[in-house]
Amino acid sequence: MRRSDLPVQAEYVAPNTDLEIRLAELWRDSLNVDMVGSRDDYFDLGGDSLATIELFLEIERWIGVRLAQSTILEHSTVADLAALLNGEVQTYTKRSLMPLQKEGASPPLFLPHDRTGGLMAYRHLLRCLDVRRKVFGLQYLGQNESLTPAMSIPEMATAYVDAIRTAWPRGPYYLAGYSLGGYIAFEMASQLAAAGGEVRLLALIDGPTRHGRVRGLQRLARKVSRDLFLLSDERPGHWPAYLLGSLRQELLRSWRKRRRRQPEETPQDLSVLLMKQSEKYVPPIYGGPVKLLRCAKGGGYWSNRYLGWDKYISGPIEVFDIGADHTAIMTEPMASLVAAYLEGWMREADRAGPVAQPGSGQ
Repeated sequence: MRRSDLPVQAEYVAPNTDLEIRLAELWRDSLNVDMVGSRDDYFDLGGDSLATIELFLEIERWIGVRLAQSTILEHSTVADLAALLNGEVQTYTKRSLMPLQKEGASPPLFLPHDRTGGLMAYRHLLRCLDVRRKVFGLQYLGQNESLTPAMSIPEMATAYVDAIRTAWPRGPYYLAGYSLGGYIAFEMASQLAAAGGEVRLLALIDGPTRHGRVRGLQRLARKVSRDLFLLSDERPGHWPAYLLGSLRQELLRSWRKRRRRQPEETPQDLSVLLMKQSEKYVPPIYGGPVKLLRCAKGGGYWSNRYLGWDKYISGPIEVFDIGADHTAIMTEPMASLVAAYLEGWMREADRAGPVAQPGSGQ
Protein backbone atom coordinates (compact mmCIF):
# COMPACT_ATOMS: atom_id res chain seq x y z
CA MET A 1 0.00 0.00 0.00
CA ARG A 2 1.25 3.46 -0.86
CA ARG A 3 1.69 5.98 1.96
CA SER A 4 0.31 8.69 -0.32
CA ASP A 5 -3.02 6.83 -0.51
CA LEU A 6 -3.49 6.85 3.28
CA PRO A 7 -4.91 9.67 5.47
CA VAL A 8 -1.47 10.59 6.87
CA GLN A 9 -1.55 14.09 8.32
CA ALA A 10 2.17 14.61 8.93
CA GLU A 11 4.65 15.67 6.27
CA TYR A 12 7.14 12.98 5.42
CA VAL A 13 10.31 13.14 7.52
CA ALA A 14 12.85 10.40 6.90
CA PRO A 15 14.01 8.36 9.93
CA ASN A 16 17.49 9.64 10.85
CA THR A 17 18.88 7.29 13.50
CA ASP A 18 19.65 3.58 13.37
CA LEU A 19 16.84 2.91 15.85
CA GLU A 20 14.30 4.96 13.89
CA ILE A 21 15.34 3.30 10.62
CA ARG A 22 14.88 -0.19 12.11
CA LEU A 23 11.51 0.73 13.65
CA ALA A 24 10.33 2.18 10.33
CA GLU A 25 11.27 -1.13 8.66
CA LEU A 26 9.21 -3.05 11.23
CA TRP A 27 6.26 -0.71 10.68
CA ARG A 28 6.48 -1.14 6.92
CA ASP A 29 6.44 -4.93 7.28
CA SER A 30 3.58 -5.12 9.81
CA LEU A 31 1.42 -2.48 8.10
CA ASN A 32 2.33 -3.34 4.50
CA VAL A 33 3.12 0.29 3.65
CA ASP A 34 5.71 1.33 1.07
CA MET A 35 7.34 4.01 3.26
CA VAL A 36 7.08 5.26 6.84
CA GLY A 37 8.21 8.65 8.09
CA SER A 38 9.49 9.30 11.58
CA ARG A 39 6.48 11.56 12.35
CA ASP A 40 3.75 9.45 10.75
CA ASP A 41 0.97 8.39 13.10
CA TYR A 42 0.68 4.62 13.47
CA PHE A 43 -3.11 4.64 13.16
CA ASP A 44 -3.06 6.95 10.12
CA LEU A 45 -1.00 4.22 8.46
CA GLY A 46 -3.71 1.62 9.16
CA GLY A 47 -2.42 0.22 12.45
CA ASP A 48 -4.79 -1.80 14.63
CA SER A 49 -4.66 -4.17 17.59
CA LEU A 50 -3.52 -7.22 15.61
CA ALA A 51 -0.76 -5.32 13.83
CA THR A 52 0.42 -3.94 17.18
CA ILE A 53 0.77 -7.45 18.61
CA GLU A 54 2.94 -8.48 15.66
CA LEU A 55 4.99 -5.27 15.86
CA PHE A 56 5.68 -5.56 19.59
CA LEU A 57 6.60 -9.23 19.30
CA GLU A 58 9.23 -8.27 16.76
CA ILE A 59 10.52 -5.51 19.06
CA GLU A 60 10.73 -8.01 21.94
CA ARG A 61 12.71 -10.47 19.78
CA TRP A 62 14.95 -7.65 18.63
CA ILE A 63 15.86 -5.86 21.88
CA GLY A 64 14.29 -8.03 24.59
CA VAL A 65 11.82 -5.44 25.86
CA ARG A 66 8.17 -6.40 26.29
CA LEU A 67 5.78 -3.49 25.73
CA ALA A 68 2.07 -3.38 26.52
CA GLN A 69 -0.10 -2.80 23.46
CA SER A 70 -1.32 0.48 24.96
CA THR A 71 2.19 1.90 24.52
CA ILE A 72 1.39 2.67 20.89
CA LEU A 73 -1.37 5.07 21.99
CA GLU A 74 1.12 7.34 23.76
CA HIS A 75 4.03 6.72 21.36
CA SER A 76 2.27 6.56 18.03
CA THR A 77 5.14 7.73 15.81
CA VAL A 78 8.48 6.13 15.01
CA ALA A 79 10.28 9.06 16.61
CA ASP A 80 8.28 8.83 19.84
CA LEU A 81 8.70 5.07 20.12
CA ALA A 82 12.43 5.35 19.40
CA ALA A 83 12.76 7.99 22.14
CA LEU A 84 11.03 5.63 24.58
CA LEU A 85 13.28 2.70 23.68
CA ASN A 86 16.33 4.96 24.04
CA GLY A 87 15.22 6.13 27.49
CA GLU A 88 13.99 4.67 30.77
CA VAL A 89 11.87 2.01 29.09
CA GLN A 90 11.97 -0.40 32.05
CA THR A 91 10.57 2.29 34.36
CA TYR A 92 7.92 3.16 31.79
CA THR A 93 6.67 -0.42 31.43
CA LYS A 94 5.92 -0.59 35.17
CA ARG A 95 3.52 2.37 35.10
CA SER A 96 -0.24 2.00 35.22
CA LEU A 97 -1.12 5.64 34.45
CA MET A 98 -0.74 6.57 30.79
CA PRO A 99 -1.33 10.08 29.39
CA LEU A 100 -3.40 9.60 26.23
CA GLN A 101 -4.19 13.26 25.61
CA LYS A 102 -1.73 15.67 27.19
CA GLU A 103 -3.24 19.12 26.72
CA GLY A 104 -6.12 20.89 28.45
CA ALA A 105 -6.93 22.78 31.64
CA SER A 106 -10.28 21.14 32.46
CA PRO A 107 -10.47 18.26 34.96
CA PRO A 108 -9.09 15.19 33.15
CA LEU A 109 -10.98 12.08 32.13
CA PHE A 110 -9.67 8.75 33.44
CA LEU A 111 -10.28 5.53 31.49
CA PRO A 112 -9.48 2.17 33.15
CA HIS A 113 -8.62 -0.80 30.94
CA ASP A 114 -10.97 -3.51 29.70
CA ARG A 115 -10.47 -7.30 30.01
CA THR A 116 -7.31 -7.18 27.88
CA GLY A 117 -5.52 -5.17 30.56
CA GLY A 118 -4.72 -2.57 27.90
CA LEU A 119 -6.29 0.56 26.44
CA MET A 120 -6.55 -0.23 22.72
CA ALA A 121 -10.35 -0.44 22.99
CA TYR A 122 -10.37 3.34 23.48
CA ARG A 123 -8.30 4.20 20.40
CA HIS A 124 -11.30 5.28 18.29
CA LEU A 125 -12.88 7.14 21.19
CA LEU A 126 -9.70 9.17 21.76
CA ARG A 127 -9.84 10.56 18.24
CA CYS A 128 -13.38 11.78 18.85
CA LEU A 129 -12.88 13.48 22.21
CA ASP A 130 -12.28 17.21 22.58
CA VAL A 131 -8.54 17.89 22.46
CA ARG A 132 -8.89 20.61 25.13
CA ARG A 133 -9.21 18.10 27.98
CA LYS A 134 -6.50 15.80 29.28
CA VAL A 135 -7.24 12.08 29.11
CA PHE A 136 -5.41 9.40 31.09
CA GLY A 137 -5.65 5.66 30.69
CA LEU A 138 -5.05 3.08 33.38
CA GLN A 139 -3.45 -0.13 32.17
CA TYR A 140 -2.95 -3.32 34.14
CA LEU A 141 0.32 -3.55 36.02
CA GLY A 142 2.82 -6.25 35.12
CA GLN A 143 2.07 -6.72 31.42
CA ASN A 144 5.80 -6.56 30.69
CA GLU A 145 6.36 -9.63 32.86
CA SER A 146 6.22 -13.22 31.63
CA LEU A 147 3.88 -14.27 34.45
CA THR A 148 1.26 -11.66 35.18
CA PRO A 149 0.02 -11.58 38.79
CA ALA A 150 -3.73 -11.55 39.37
CA MET A 151 -5.22 -8.64 41.30
CA SER A 152 -8.80 -8.37 42.48
CA ILE A 153 -11.01 -5.51 41.24
CA PRO A 154 -10.67 -3.63 44.58
CA GLU A 155 -6.88 -4.11 44.50
CA MET A 156 -6.71 -2.76 40.96
CA ALA A 157 -8.89 0.20 41.90
CA THR A 158 -6.72 1.02 44.92
CA ALA A 159 -3.57 1.00 42.79
CA TYR A 160 -5.23 3.13 40.11
CA VAL A 161 -6.66 5.63 42.61
CA ASP A 162 -3.15 6.10 43.99
CA ALA A 163 -1.88 6.60 40.43
CA ILE A 164 -4.47 9.21 39.40
CA ARG A 165 -3.83 11.19 42.58
CA THR A 166 -0.24 11.68 41.43
CA ALA A 167 -1.54 13.41 38.29
CA TRP A 168 -4.66 15.06 39.76
CA PRO A 169 -4.39 15.05 43.55
CA ARG A 170 -7.36 17.20 44.59
CA GLY A 171 -10.01 16.29 42.06
CA PRO A 172 -12.69 16.60 40.88
CA TYR A 173 -12.65 13.19 39.20
CA TYR A 174 -14.25 12.15 35.92
CA LEU A 175 -14.29 8.39 35.35
CA ALA A 176 -15.55 6.29 32.46
CA GLY A 177 -15.02 2.60 31.79
CA TYR A 178 -15.88 0.25 28.96
CA SER A 179 -16.83 -3.39 29.66
CA LEU A 180 -14.60 -4.62 32.52
CA GLY A 181 -13.36 -1.05 32.81
CA GLY A 182 -16.83 -0.18 34.09
CA TYR A 183 -16.31 -2.46 37.09
CA ILE A 184 -12.97 -0.82 37.83
CA ALA A 185 -14.31 2.72 37.35
CA PHE A 186 -17.21 1.91 39.70
CA GLU A 187 -14.85 0.61 42.40
CA MET A 188 -12.53 3.59 41.93
CA ALA A 189 -15.45 6.01 42.32
CA SER A 190 -16.56 4.18 45.45
CA GLN A 191 -13.08 4.37 46.99
CA LEU A 192 -12.65 8.03 46.06
CA ALA A 193 -16.06 8.95 47.49
CA ALA A 194 -15.37 7.01 50.69
CA ALA A 195 -12.15 9.02 51.12
CA GLY A 196 -13.96 12.33 50.59
CA GLY A 197 -12.98 12.82 46.95
CA GLU A 198 -15.32 14.61 44.55
CA VAL A 199 -16.51 12.33 41.74
CA ARG A 200 -18.38 14.50 39.25
CA LEU A 201 -18.83 11.86 36.57
CA LEU A 202 -19.05 8.07 36.64
CA ALA A 203 -19.95 6.66 33.22
CA LEU A 204 -20.28 2.90 32.63
CA ILE A 205 -20.12 1.77 29.00
CA ASP A 206 -21.93 -1.55 28.48
CA GLY A 207 -20.43 -3.53 31.34
CA PRO A 208 -23.15 -5.74 32.89
CA THR A 209 -22.78 -7.10 36.40
CA ARG A 210 -23.56 -10.71 37.30
CA HIS A 211 -27.17 -9.60 37.71
CA GLY A 212 -27.24 -7.89 34.33
CA ARG A 213 -28.28 -10.81 32.15
CA VAL A 214 -31.90 -11.76 31.66
CA ARG A 215 -32.05 -15.54 32.06
CA GLY A 216 -34.39 -18.52 31.94
CA LEU A 217 -38.04 -18.04 31.02
CA GLN A 218 -37.72 -14.26 31.05
CA ARG A 219 -35.00 -14.40 28.39
CA LEU A 220 -37.02 -16.93 26.36
CA ALA A 221 -40.08 -14.67 26.50
CA ARG A 222 -38.03 -11.70 25.27
CA LYS A 223 -36.53 -13.73 22.45
CA VAL A 224 -39.88 -15.12 21.30
CA SER A 225 -41.49 -11.67 21.35
CA ARG A 226 -38.58 -10.20 19.41
CA ASP A 227 -38.60 -13.01 16.83
CA LEU A 228 -42.36 -12.65 16.32
CA PHE A 229 -41.95 -8.91 15.85
CA LEU A 230 -39.24 -9.42 13.21
CA LEU A 231 -41.23 -12.24 11.61
CA SER A 232 -44.04 -9.77 10.86
CA ASP A 233 -41.69 -7.99 8.41
CA GLU A 234 -41.21 -11.18 6.38
CA ARG A 235 -43.51 -12.60 3.73
CA PRO A 236 -45.33 -15.75 4.96
CA GLY A 237 -43.42 -17.87 2.47
CA HIS A 238 -40.18 -16.88 4.22
CA TRP A 239 -41.36 -17.73 7.72
CA PRO A 240 -40.04 -21.36 7.81
CA ALA A 241 -36.55 -20.27 6.69
CA TYR A 242 -36.53 -17.42 9.19
CA LEU A 243 -37.57 -19.64 12.10
CA LEU A 244 -34.99 -22.30 11.16
CA GLY A 245 -32.32 -19.61 11.00
CA SER A 246 -33.32 -18.28 14.40
CA LEU A 247 -33.19 -21.80 15.86
CA ARG A 248 -29.76 -22.37 14.33
CA GLN A 249 -28.44 -19.15 15.89
CA GLU A 250 -29.77 -20.15 19.30
CA LEU A 251 -28.15 -23.61 19.08
CA LEU A 252 -24.88 -22.02 17.95
CA ARG A 253 -25.02 -19.61 20.90
CA SER A 254 -25.51 -22.50 23.35
CA TRP A 255 -22.65 -24.46 21.78
CA ARG A 256 -20.28 -21.48 22.05
CA LYS A 257 -21.32 -20.96 25.66
CA ARG A 258 -20.45 -24.58 26.51
CA ARG A 259 -17.10 -24.25 24.74
CA ARG A 260 -16.23 -21.15 26.77
CA ARG A 261 -16.65 -23.20 29.92
CA GLN A 262 -13.91 -25.59 28.85
CA PRO A 263 -10.38 -24.71 30.06
CA GLU A 264 -8.91 -24.04 26.63
CA GLU A 265 -6.77 -21.05 27.58
CA THR A 266 -3.74 -21.14 29.82
CA PRO A 267 -4.11 -19.81 33.38
CA GLN A 268 -1.53 -17.12 32.53
CA ASP A 269 -3.77 -15.52 29.90
CA LEU A 270 -4.46 -12.05 31.28
CA SER A 271 -7.96 -11.71 29.85
CA VAL A 272 -8.97 -14.98 31.54
CA LEU A 273 -7.50 -13.84 34.85
CA LEU A 274 -9.30 -10.52 34.71
CA MET A 275 -12.64 -12.05 33.76
CA LYS A 276 -12.35 -14.44 36.70
CA GLN A 277 -11.81 -11.45 38.97
CA SER A 278 -14.90 -9.74 37.56
CA GLU A 279 -16.96 -12.85 38.34
CA LYS A 280 -15.80 -12.72 41.97
CA TYR A 281 -16.39 -8.99 42.36
CA VAL A 282 -19.19 -7.81 44.65
CA PRO A 283 -19.58 -4.04 44.21
CA PRO A 284 -20.18 -1.78 47.20
CA ILE A 285 -23.23 0.46 47.39
CA TYR A 286 -22.49 3.74 45.62
CA GLY A 287 -24.61 6.80 46.34
CA GLY A 288 -23.49 9.11 43.57
CA PRO A 289 -25.10 9.66 40.17
CA VAL A 290 -24.21 7.21 37.40
CA LYS A 291 -24.52 7.44 33.60
CA LEU A 292 -24.96 4.11 31.84
CA LEU A 293 -24.49 3.57 28.10
CA ARG A 294 -26.12 0.29 27.08
CA CYS A 295 -25.80 -1.58 23.80
CA ALA A 296 -29.22 -2.22 22.29
CA LYS A 297 -28.10 -4.88 19.79
CA GLY A 298 -26.43 -8.25 19.93
CA GLY A 299 -26.06 -10.08 23.24
CA GLY A 300 -26.65 -6.85 25.13
CA TYR A 301 -30.26 -6.87 23.91
CA TRP A 302 -30.96 -9.58 26.45
CA SER A 303 -29.53 -7.60 29.36
CA ASN A 304 -31.84 -5.88 31.79
CA ARG A 305 -32.21 -2.14 31.55
CA TYR A 306 -29.69 -1.25 34.25
CA LEU A 307 -27.30 -4.14 33.49
CA GLY A 308 -27.62 -5.13 37.15
CA TRP A 309 -26.04 -1.91 38.47
CA ASP A 310 -29.28 -0.73 40.07
CA LYS A 311 -28.64 -3.29 42.84
CA TYR A 312 -25.52 -1.37 43.86
CA ILE A 313 -26.46 2.27 43.19
CA SER A 314 -28.54 4.21 45.70
CA GLY A 315 -28.21 7.50 43.81
CA PRO A 316 -29.72 8.47 40.46
CA ILE A 317 -28.90 6.30 37.45
CA GLU A 318 -29.58 7.33 33.85
CA VAL A 319 -29.58 4.82 30.99
CA PHE A 320 -28.90 5.68 27.36
CA ASP A 321 -29.23 3.07 24.61
CA ILE A 322 -26.90 2.97 21.61
CA GLY A 323 -27.82 0.94 18.54
CA ALA A 324 -24.71 -1.26 18.48
CA ASP A 325 -23.45 -4.51 19.94
CA HIS A 326 -20.78 -4.76 22.64
CA THR A 327 -17.82 -4.77 20.25
CA ALA A 328 -19.05 -2.14 17.78
CA ILE A 329 -19.88 0.47 20.41
CA MET A 330 -16.20 1.43 20.69
CA THR A 331 -15.55 1.63 16.94
CA GLU A 332 -16.59 4.23 14.40
CA PRO A 333 -19.18 5.57 13.87
CA MET A 334 -20.52 4.61 17.32
CA ALA A 335 -17.39 5.85 19.10
CA SER A 336 -18.31 9.37 17.97
CA LEU A 337 -21.68 9.01 19.68
CA VAL A 338 -20.07 7.70 22.88
CA ALA A 339 -17.67 10.64 22.80
CA ALA A 340 -20.56 13.08 22.32
CA TYR A 341 -22.31 11.68 25.40
CA LEU A 342 -19.13 11.89 27.48
CA GLU A 343 -18.35 15.41 26.32
CA GLY A 344 -21.87 16.58 27.10
CA TRP A 345 -21.80 15.07 30.58
CA MET A 346 -18.37 16.53 31.35
CA ARG A 347 -19.36 20.01 30.18
CA GLU A 348 -22.49 19.78 32.29
CA ALA A 349 -20.40 18.74 35.30
CA ASP A 350 -17.92 21.57 34.64
CA ARG A 351 -20.74 24.13 34.66
CA ALA A 352 -22.40 22.66 37.76
CA GLY A 353 -19.22 22.88 39.80
CA PRO A 354 -18.66 21.16 43.15
CA VAL A 355 -21.23 18.63 44.25
CA ALA A 356 -21.93 17.07 47.62
CA GLN A 357 -20.34 13.64 47.75
CA PRO A 358 -22.29 10.67 49.06
CA GLY A 359 -20.88 8.07 51.38
CA SER A 360 -20.02 4.62 50.08
CA GLY A 361 -20.28 1.36 51.99
CA GLN A 362 -20.79 -2.35 51.66
